[in-house]
Amino acid sequence: MKINVIPLRYLSLLSLTGPDAVTFLQGQATCDMTACTETKSINGALCNPQGRIYASFRIAKIEDQQYLLRTYKNIAESTQLGLAKYIVFSKAEIADIENQYSLYGINGDDAHAYINKVFNNTPDGISQSIVVEHDIVIQLDESGQRFECWLHRDSNRKTEIDTETNGDEQQWRAADIRAGLGEVEDSSQDLFIPQMLNYQITGQVSFTKGCYTGQEVVARMHYRGKLKRRMYLASVSSKTTPLAGQALYDGQSDQSIGNIVNAVSTEAGRYDLLAVITNVHAETGEVYLSTNADKPLNIRQLPYAVKEGQA
Repeated sequence: MKINVIPLRYLSLLSLTGPDAVTFLQGQATCDMTACTETKSINGALCNPQGRIYASFRIAKIEDQQYLLRTYKNIAESTQLGLAKYIVFSKAEIADIENQYSLYGINGDDAHAYINKVFNNTPDGISQSIVVEHDIVIQLDESGQRFECWLHRDSNRKTEIDTETNGDEQQWRAADIRAGLGEVEDSSQDLFIPQMLNYQITGQVSFTKGCYTGQEVVARMHYRGKLKRRMYLASVSSKTTPLAGQALYDGQSDQSIGNIVNAVSTEAGRYDLLAVITNVHAETGEVYLSTNADKPLNIRQLPYAVKEGQA
């Protein structure tokens, strides 16, 4: 079969359980939690009161009153602490379950057939999910060539999938970057509002669901503001690895014109990346990793349309 099976060790899971779990999350997340069901996973973000994102996530419902929230491992602890500040008055609990699950990415021409072989079932559409015992499979694309699998430590499928491992997470992260899916890491927490990461386009923000922490700032930008900087897809040659949160420059001053969101090595000295950049500098192409106008970014086309100033 033409598939890649890739352990996603840079990701981690939190569990939210209890009769108030969905109500609590609805008051915290940018996405509409009522859209998350046992057959549909959704993406969203958690903001501080100033509307800045401290965690981006994918969430799946595993059973009644239990949700699994997947985020970068390097922000899992702070995400848990951020939610814990508000959960004390809810009939819900949050727990780190990193040691209970292994996460995998599966892609390739035969990925859909492989999922069906292993789980005797498959999702059917982008963001559709299936729950088999305590395992979760989520389809990430329209064509059925890319899936996330969250396998419980007691899963009888884990050994089979482990034997197929043949890829690395750099490949997986590069595909996310090329898809224009920006994620918050530990060094970029509280740096971006959702619209800067194009979340209003990729479906990670609801403007009709009601209040959540940071909602006033996000809504004001949507209804009254003009977005002066947003996320772009780019590539760069560099001897040093671009880091999430790293400042970008126009080569003429030491004033930042943007920040790296995510970056991944695609070949020696070459990186694909997502970066939030002021629109005017992205349009002129004068964007650099340093103040002395070396290491220029090559701005590329995102796979989805973005209207000028869209917020």
